[in-house]
Amino acid sequence: MVDTPRELGALRARVVELERSLAERGRDGARLERQTRFLNNVIEALNHPFYVIDTSDYTIKLANSAAKFGDLAAKPTCYALTHDRDEPCDGGDHLCPLQLVKSTGRPVTVEHVHYDHQGRPRNIEVHAHPVFDADGTMVQMIEYCLDITERRQAEQTRELLEARLRQSQKLEAIGTLAGGVGHDMNNTLAVIMGGASILARNHVAEHTRREVVERILDAAHKGAALTRNLLGFARKGKYVIERVDLGRVIEQVVELLSRTIPKQVALRLRLEPPLSAVEGDPNQLSQVVMNLCLNAVQAMSAGGPVTVVARDREFDRAACDDRPGLAPGLYVQLEIIDEGVGMDEATLEHAIEPFFTTKPLGEGTGLGLSMAYGTVNNHGGVLQLASRLGHGTTATVLLPAMAPVDQLAGSSTDASPAAVSKGGTILLVDDEELFRSVAGDLLESLGYTVLRAEHGEAALRLYQQHAGRIGLVILDIAMPGMGGAKCFEGLRVLDAAARVLVCSGFSQGDTVDELLKGGAVGFLPKPFDVNRLTVAVAEALASPRSSAR
Repeated sequence: MVDTPRELGALRARVVELERSLAERGRDGARLERQTRFLNNVIEALNHPFYVIDTSDYTIKLANSAAKFGDLAAKPTCYALTHDRDEPCDGGDHLCPLQLVKSTGRPVTVEHVHYDHQGRPRNIEVHAHPVFDADGTMVQMIEYCLDITERRQAEQTRELLEARLRQSQKLEAIGTLAGGVGHDMNNTLAVIMGGASILARNHVAEHTRREVVERILDAAHKGAALTRNLLGFARKGKYVIERVDLGRVIEQVVELLSRTIPKQVALRLRLEPPLSAVEGDPNQLSQVVMNLCLNAVQAMSAGGPVTVVARDREFDRAACDDRPGLAPGLYVQLEIIDEGVGMDEATLEHAIEPFFTTKPLGEGTGLGLSMAYGTVNNHGGVLQLASRLGHGTTATVLLPAMAPVDQLAGSSTDASPAAVSKGGTILLVDDEELFRSVAGDLLESLGYTVLRAEHGEAALRLYQQHAGRIGLVILDIAMPGMGGAKCFEGLRVLDAAARVLVCSGFSQGDTVDELLKGGAVGFLPKPFDVNRLTVAVAEALASPRSSAR
């Protein structure tokens, strides 16, 4: 009970204050209600699932309509609702965003497979953000999800179509290759078969026989060159590894082309001495120069000069930065420059691709530049093209340099052995009967006794039976059953000092290199003529009988 007017005044003031406070609370409540309603409207307006998840027990505290794949009452946790699991994701197929956010304290994005209310899998991109209380403790996580199922399906469809397109292009390329190779090989075989038919007739004059044999040999050499080019294109290694006077190779190609190209095109050669030697296969390098020169000549349909320049050039680390694959050092640089039609960027981008050609159908297989690229790369060098539409093209070849060419001896294939051993015994191992017959006859014509083995097992038996008599084994690499490498190991077990000359129709690759390191006395590539066979056998027989190499 209020006893005094003073106490009554204080009570009235307190009532006024309470009324004011209640009014403020009413206004705050209304503001809070409006803000809550606004946020709910924003969340509901989202087309993508939105959740607020408790970090302590994975329960969903808030979800918009788009998020309700299932029954929140029956499946109140995120892992039960979206993954139909009884426990949180284990991090196997599905990285748990809540665990990631708790461990890092930062937003994360992961990709999941969620299941809709019909049980259909959906590809979902999950974006998770932490929510902290006033003390800085993470108490909740906001998660919203983007359905990327259609995007993933579109990507898979595009990848499938691209794979089919690549397969179609491969088949088309193989067809183009088969057509070009078939055309060249048919011409070669026509010469060989026609010449053999003439020789099979009776009463053929001796001079005619010689001419026919020369044509057959010439055609066979062209066929061998075709296979070498294909192997160079396939980057299967070098057939012959020797020191090459690249300047002489270039001179020979330019001299040959000068007699055959259109008269309105002028080939200009500039060799800047001293020009170093390079290591490689002279035939393949000659083909590289030939292909690049022919491309330049064909670009000069209106006539004009094609300039061929070769010189030594030193490259330091800075100069190698814009030349991928090039290491610092001394190189022989070959430039073939034309002033022809040139190429735009799109054409230049594809110019070195296999089978790409701007020539009309039937006028080219598109193998020239790709073969040149493969051969140069295989020789440890770099091939670069620079071109502008209407301003011509420059093809630059860089090959690692060796000693100056005036210090080089002649090619081993042209040298005659001082003495060819007569009467020795050679074991010829090859699974091809025709090759054994022809190569054996050639060896016998040189004065050797030849033992023939059709596979590795037979070779080991013959070597045991004729122990001490066999001076050399000519061993093919690619054979069924016991291959050449295994046979080599067996021969070395029988005789650690056995001389083995490796022979193969493929190029000098890793297997041959391993055998040479293991003690083989040399490598004889197929096909070969009697001169190369003579030199290879003589050099092999002259090598010491020792297992140490």
